[in-house]
Amino acid sequence: MTWWRGCLDLAIQMRGYEAFLEDTIERPSFVHSLLKWLVEQRCRWWEGYWHYMGQSRSPCSVADDWINVPFISPRIFREFVLPRYLDIETFHGGILGVHSCGNTTPVQRDLLEIQTLGGLEVSAWTDLTKSLENIPPEKHLAISLHPNDVLVDSVDDMYRKLQGIVDLCHGRDYSVGTSGLTPITPEPDDFILRISRWLEVVHAVMEPVWDQERERSATET
Repeated sequence: MTWWRGCLDLAIQMRGYEAFLEDTIERPSFVHSLLKWLVEQRCRWWEGYWHYMGQSRSPCSVADDWINVPFISPRIFREFVLPRYLDIETFHGGILGVHSCGNTTPVQRDLLEIQTLGGLEVSAWTDLTKSLENIPPEKHLAISLHPNDVLVDSVDDMYRKLQGIVDLCHGRDYSVGTSGLTPITPEPDDFILRISRWLEVVHAVMEPVWDQERERSATET
């Protein structure tokens, strides 16, 4: 059990999307108070969790799928949400990662104000090329593919997309994964076959890269 959501998703669920946007314009002080209150409740929950589980305070991850431009603007994120993330960072002693399935490209530089963040997630809706410009080389890139890239794409398209990622990210610290894989036919074997096909393409694309890494490691030792 965990409290993963930050404060933005919960605020929009409570107020409704249109009302929340109106609040940011007509009642900004209310939005600040609401988001601060939600983070306070989040921190209280974690205090209780740690006490009950006999654990010490530790860094956390945060998720807010409404960090999705243009559904919210970069200004809304900077003015209302980021300060609360910094509160969460202070309380937990660090934020390990920030998740959003949406387009976070325009707020990546803002997210880097979270000093303990070791890297950024690059969702299927986030521009990888611009992410490489926005995110310093020492930060990890967690590249997340769309589920259809794994379950629906042709082998040629899988190869092209993965090879494109490898070429763009050469010399960078990155990983490639996906989420939300759901069977699209009634047959479990078909689901497994689709994933296995994608993994075969991954190995075909990555083996040369892994070979180079092994050679470099052997030379260095």
